[in-house]
Amino acid sequence: MLSMLEAGRSRKGRGGSLSTEAYHIGHLLYYVFAQKKRIIDLNDRDFIEFITKTADLRVKDRLGERRVSDRTRRAIGRTALRFLAFVGELYGDDNFVGKSGRIAVVETSSRRNPKWGSRLISNYSHRALPKASTRNRRDPITDAELAQLRDAAVTTSPDPFVRKRRLVMLRLLEITGARRGEAAKLSVGAVQAAARSSCPVLLVSTLKQDVPNSSREIPISGLDANFLNDFSEQVRSRRLRKIGLRSDPDQPLLVNARTGRGLRENTITQEVRDLGIAAGISRKISPHLFRHRYITARMSALIEHLKTSFPDEFHKGLIDPDSLKHKVAELSGHRSVQSLDVYLHLSLERLYGVTDADVTIRATDAIESFILQVHALQAALECDDSKERKSASSDLFKLASDFLSVVKEKP
Repeated sequence: MLSMLEAGRSRKGRGGSLSTEAYHIGHLLYYVFAQKKRIIDLNDRDFIEFITKTADLRVKDRLGERRVSDRTRRAIGRTALRFLAFVGELYGDDNFVGKSGRIAVVETSSRRNPKWGSRLISNYSHRALPKASTRNRRDPITDAELAQLRDAAVTTSPDPFVRKRRLVMLRLLEITGARRGEAAKLSVGAVQAAARSSCPVLLVSTLKQDVPNSSREIPISGLDANFLNDFSEQVRSRRLRKIGLRSDPDQPLLVNARTGRGLRENTITQEVRDLGIAAGISRKISPHLFRHRYITARMSALIEHLKTSFPDEFHKGLIDPDSLKHKVAELSGHRSVQSLDVYLHLSLERLYGVTDADVTIRATDAIESFILQVHALQAALECDDSKERKSASSDLFKLASDFLSVVKEKP
């Protein structure tokens, strides 16, 4: 665990964190205890039996009890293999885990974080691990699903503060591609600074890095900056005063309606999942699908920008794909550009057809932010008896929606 901590693994939350690694290793330890064996005495047959037994693992959530997915079983198995390899090193037993070891594995190596000093990372696989399926690929959240989530956000809670916070949370995930933990840590001060700027950027903490306290700047539209700041200065501040608290620039933007404390990352996950259920979306919705959407959109815009600006070089294949991935990694906070390969393929499948990456992304974000705010106004007017105000809001919403569809339409 110390080596994982030194490698920069997070100590908070569950996703990609030390607690996740401990959870995975815990299953192996339970198995070893039940078999009444020492870890160093395990062999290949034992590991195969362990992986087979993980198929019986069950988890509980608000949807009920279910078996763990093959994806989770693979993660448990790979973490267990890394742990077993460490145990072999600890005992000085080179034949414990390896290509011809008592636990036979396939070992691959990759270099990570060349920006801060190249480091060789070992990855292990085993024939007993469930095979990956392309059908389980988590596609980015779609425009239709996003619209359904927004509708659910303004209809599923009687508390106006919760309704507005959910809209802000959805928009924040969409325009930043932030991990749930990064969204939870976004400060009021970062929003205020973006709102004051003529070319706004959000300073977002970057998790899962070898360098502690890493952060990155994410460009956003002025309308989005004002939308977030209005929530902070009006809705959020009013709620904090109501419960006897004061707002501070260092505090998180997203707070609990009752306690005023920052939302936990698991709460963000549950909120998004509950909205997906309320919206009637058939697949499981998670914050990470917003990250897929963000990265795919940014990469698509960069590809089309290069295609338009440098057509000869692009068609000759002279544009380096790694340069695209490095550019997107700066915005998304990925440690390894290799992990962006899947987004490169997704981007080639669903190009936006833009001519200038940064300008068009900001323009599209601004229009979408405008629609979101009008949508929120329309929901707030549902209890208003003025037919004229309702009609004006509806017409404005339709006009902005039509404009957005024209902007996104391929030339």
